[in-house]
Amino acid sequence: MPYEIKNPEELHIVNYRFGLVKLPEVPEGSHRLTVTLKTSENSEHIKPLYVDTVYFSIDSTPPDILLLSPENKIYTVDTSNTTDIPLQFTSNERSSQVSYSLDGYENATIVGNITLTALPIGPHNMTLYARDGVGNVGVSETAVFAVVADSESQDEKELFSTTVLLVVSFATIAIVGVSLLFYFKKRKH
Repeated sequence: MPYEIKNPEELHIVNYRFGLVKLPEVPEGSHRLTVTLKTSENSEHIKPLYVDTVYFSIDSTPPDILLLSPENKIYTVDTSNTTDIPLQFTSNERSSQVSYSLDGYENATIVGNITLTALPIGPHNMTLYARDGVGNVGVSETAVFAVVADSESQDEKELFSTTVLLVVSFATIAIVGVSLLFYFKKRKH
């Protein structure tokens, strides 16, 4: 609250006062809070009416991030032992950071869609993470895929398909379990 000094030669003692008001539960979204303070109309140093507005927003929902590519499938390469696969995704909100984990390794930060280069032959898995401006983190479903050489037999390709299907099933169960754990833990707090 502004304090106006009429005579700077006088001794002025300023006391700071604080007040707390418990607000009702405020839903997600943008909000405006206006505070009005009425003081004694006889005061020479303080305005009798003080009004201030604060704008704020509440966001406790993590972004939804959808991994478009790589897909849960087998990628076949012709002659080399590696391949390039696009990493493509969408998100329902602007993210301050997007990262991915390939084959359980440490997260790598990306700015947008990229190409995964020189992926070796074999099974792979990938999960995306999106952090919004207030720190909520969204997690994509895990893509489980394999890179196989075109020269491999049909039996080897079917084995990879079965492996990919099993890993996708277990990854889905694990993600659902972890998501429920976070949900109930957050709800408890």
